[in-house]
Formats: sequence, structure tokens, C-alpha cells
Amino acid sequence: MKKIIFLLFALVFSLQFMQKTANAQDGNTIYFMNNIPQSNYSNPASLPNCKFYLGIPAMSSFGFNLENGSFSYNDVFSRRQLKPPYDSLYIDKDKLLSALSDNNKLSYDISEQLFALGFRIRRNYFTLSAATKISTNFNYTKDFMTFLLKGNEPFIGKTANLSDSKLGLNAYTEIALGFSREINKKLTVGVRLKYLIGIVNVYTERSNIQLTTDVNTFALTATSDFLIHSSSPFDSLQSIDKQIKNLKPSNINDNTGYAFDFGGEYRLNKKWTFGLSVIDLGSINWKSNVKEYRSKNPNKQFIFNGIDINEAFPGGKLDSTVFNNLIDSLKETVGIEEYKGTSYKAPLKTKLFTSVAFSLTPNDRFGLLMRNDFANKSVNTLISVSYNRNIGKWFAITLSNTFVSGNLFNPGGGFNLNLGFIQFYMIGDHFSSLYAADMKNFGMHFGMNLLFGKTKQGYRYEKEKNAVIEEEESSRYKKLISITPVVVDSTLHKDTNVVKLPDTIKLTPVIDTIIKKSAIDSSVFIIPVDTNKIIPVDTVKNVVIPPVETTPTVEDTVKASFPSEKATESDTNNTMINVKKTTAVKPKTTTAPSSKNAVKPKTTIKPITKPKK
Repeated sequence: MKKIIFLLFALVFSLQFMQKTANAQDGNTIYFMNNIPQSNYSNPASLPNCKFYLGIPAMSSFGFNLENGSFSYNDVFSRRQLKPPYDSLYIDKDKLLSALSDNNKLSYDISEQLFALGFRIRRNYFTLSAATKISTNFNYTKDFMTFLLKGNEPFIGKTANLSDSKLGLNAYTEIALGFSREINKKLTVGVRLKYLIGIVNVYTERSNIQLTTDVNTFALTATSDFLIHSSSPFDSLQSIDKQIKNLKPSNINDNTGYAFDFGGEYRLNKKWTFGLSVIDLGSINWKSNVKEYRSKNPNKQFIFNGIDINEAFPGGKLDSTVFNNLIDSLKETVGIEEYKGTSYKAPLKTKLFTSVAFSLTPNDRFGLLMRNDFANKSVNTLISVSYNRNIGKWFAITLSNTFVSGNLFNPGGGFNLNLGFIQFYMIGDHFSSLYAADMKNFGMHFGMNLLFGKTKQGYRYEKEKNAVIEEEESSRYKKLISITPVVVDSTLHKDTNVVKLPDTIKLTPVIDTIIKKSAIDSSVFIIPVDTNKIIPVDTVKNVVIPPVETTPTVEDTVKASFPSEKATESDTNNTMINVKKTTAVKPKTTTAPSSKNAVKPKTTIKPITKPKK
């Protein structure tokens, strides 16, 4: 129980110092930064813009994310003398209480990525990562804080409501395997399975506490019914750093669980993209070192005079003796009993992301994101807007603003810098103030990756060189829908009767063209003179075109180039075609023979050597 009470005080009065030692879980700004592979962790359907990436071990992702809508550093501390020479700082109780609302929330997330990699195979993307995370949520009432700071004096003849005060703490390691697939040119889906190994947990199952102070006797009547679960490999708060060093895997390997991430992205057109994802849907089954804390004596009367918070923090450091005496007193009077608990399940803080993105140009993108965090049976909502700009292939910036806790101005920003295959990124998220002492919410995220085979995301964003072939998979045959554009070189043609191919040709499968069964696995693309008979032959080696029986045909040679690799399902949509027409021979005018004895002219197709790239 001492560990839990200590943690309550540490959260409330020491969080302003945590940013010096902590690092962060993903915030909102990184969601739309598709150039950074870690954006995939907010939505598994958001594919990285490279064929392969490797997060530099223990350096790929660091950060810290704090959300506290109630008070800042300046709301807690004051100086005894406002003019030089300044006197020492002290905790201003009245100033702190005036900054609180009736119900308050405090949360922070810490994450350090140990390992990360991802790679693309056709339209599929696979990811593998490992990370250590800490997630904390503390819900408390203003009465709770008033009672801690001033005792029961402010509640003479009144009832103090502490029922909505809950604490949730999760420290664990996760190993995640992700899979994403481009279903078609509009829809992409993704899922990630996480194996969880629990380290420390505090879970408040129920918390019903009412305190009433008698007007005459000043006796404090406490009505309590609460149940708190905990699992920790540490026996006490004393010398906790030494216990961490001596921590054995056998103390935590029984605390395991699973979680899922899943999401989708729908590309309405080239401008609009919609996204939806659910992150950390799961729980950990805690079995090792389990304890329970319950109320023993409901309705027992006791007098509590509060604590002097400045005596508890002499010189800015915690005096553990004050807290130990306080905890012992509370355990005796309220009746808090510690039991050897049984295994229990504690859920993770689940996050729901809903997004809309508008691409003004290929390099300019605006985003709107709503994030809901579900923890302690409550919901915390954040809404962010962002602007992302690509400056060349090596640099990108982002600007954002988050609406949180009634504060409309919480700016953020970041950048990613690619120096060859090395990527460095840094992001600042929802700063509630540009002055550090007035900040209530903020986050930092930075890291390094190695990127290889960097391309635009998927076949949908592949740059069009000379032509793009789109495949309609629902058709029985691979139907050529369009070629945009087809380039024809007619500079060698002096004959004005030569037909030029238009810029855009709508095509349908040619039925009357005979393709031998032996004509397989070729990279030759055949275009007869009649443009209505353009044949998309990505798997044809020899083509026989029916001869003309009445008049000789014009002999043409058509050159084309395809990628050296065999066409695959994902490559078919990205096939680039160069078509050049060579010199056409004008047929001689002859008398057409009878249909019986007509000599059928031959159509020859010269083999084409694939040009070097």
C-alpha cells in the first residue's frame, strides 16, 4: 500500500520534473508524417514510403507525452519574495487548488523502441518491432487534493467526495508483428499482433470513498469500499534502483498478455484520404507478486489533520519518513488491509484514431485527427490539425495544433531529414504554452532509421513515366483499361498516310487475334497497324496476326520495353510502356487474287532487345 500512496504523491507533485528523464509514446503530430516509418504505429494501414527500413537499435524511437489539463509548474510553486534577491520556492497550496476543476485527469506515456524493421513484398507490408512502455492514468477530484493538502478542516459539516479518484499504471514490454495490404487502389488495411510481458501494474477495480466531518467533534467519518490490484517485482520503495539492477526475468515472465492494432485507409480520390484505427486493444494477465488492497472498517471514525506538503519536500526532495507515517496512520484508522491476491486482468489504454487528409498538391497535405484514449472507464479526447510539406526528397516539415482540456492553442511541429539512407526525425507535440513553466501538456518524439528502396507509397503513388497500365482484377482476362500517354515517334515517317496513335486510347480485349499456347513468358508488346487491335501481351512470346486475304498488309516493327522482372500482380499496375513506330513500307498496288488461291503475305515481327536502363 505504501507504494500506491507514494505513487499518488509522486504523480501529482513531481511530474513537472519527469521530462528530464523520460521519453515518449507516439503523439498526434506523427500520424500524418508518412515519411517516417513510426507513423505506422498509429495506424497499421499507413504504409511506410520505403521498401525496407531498419530502426537503429535503441535509437529508433524515444519520447515523452504528458497530458495534464489542470495545473502547470507556476500553478504549484511560488517564491517567498517576488523581487530580487529571490527567496526559495515553496508549494503554494491555495494557488494549486484554485487551478483544479471538480474532476481532473493526469496521464503520461513513456516508450523506448528497442528494435524495428519493415519490408514490402508486392502489395503487402510486414513489420516487426520490440519496445518497452509505461502508461499511467490518474483520475482525481478536487476534494481529494484538498483533503491531502489541508486535511478535513475544509469539510466541517460537509462531505468530501473521493469516489472518482482512480489510478492505473502499466509497465510492460511488447513484441509486435504487423501486416498490411493494399486491397485495391483505394483501400488499404492493416493489423498488428502484440505479445505483452508485464513488469509493474496498479489497477483500481473500484473506488468508493466518502468523508464527512462532524461539526461539533470534528471527527471524520469515512465510508470506503475500494479494491486495488497490484503486481510488482519490488518489495518496497527503499533502494528501488538496486532492486531494478537485481531484477530477474523469472519475477515477471508469468505476466503475459496479447493486444491488437487494426486500421484502414480509404483513398476517395487523389485529394481525399480517410483513416480509422484502434490501437492497444488488449490486456495483460498478472500472476506474479500479486497483492490486493481493500477497505477493512467501513464507517469508522477518525480525525485526520492533513500533511504539511512543504515539510514532506524539504529542499525539493521527498522525505520518505513523512509519507511512511502518513500511510501507517491511514491503514490503521481507515482500515486498509493487504492481501495476497489472485491473478487478474488489467486492460491497456486503448486509443481510437479517426482521420481525414486533404492533399492540395503531391507535396502539400492537410490533416484533421481525432484521438480518444480509453482508460479507467473514462475517455479523454484530443483533436489535432496539421500541415505537412515535402521539400525535395530529403527533407519534410510539419506544423500542428491540438485542442485539449478546453485550451485551443497547443502548437506542435517537427521534421524529418534524410541523408542518404539515414533518417533523423524530431517532433514536438501539443505544447500548451511557449513558456516552459506554464506548460500543462507537451510531448517529444525523436529517433533514427535506415531506409532502403525509398519510393512513393504503393502503386497508387508511383510516378508516371510514359504510361501506366491499370488492371481490372474482377475480369476473367487481364483487361487493359487505359494507357496514359502513349508516345509515338513519327519523325522517320515521310509517308503522310501513316496513322498516329492518339495521346489516350481506350482499349478492349481483341478477340480475333490468335495467340499460340506456346507463346508464354515474353516481354514483347505487339501493336498492329490497326490501332483498334492493340494487344496487351505481358505473357506472350509469339503472336500470329490473321493475314489479310484481299490486299497485302503493311509490315510494321514495334518496339516496346517492360521491366526485366516478370510481371507480378503488383507490378502489372505499374508497367511503363514506351512505344515507337519505325519506318512504314508503303504497299505496292496489285490485283487481288481470287479468295481460293490467294497468297497470304507474311507478317514478321523482329525480336526486340530490351534497352538498358
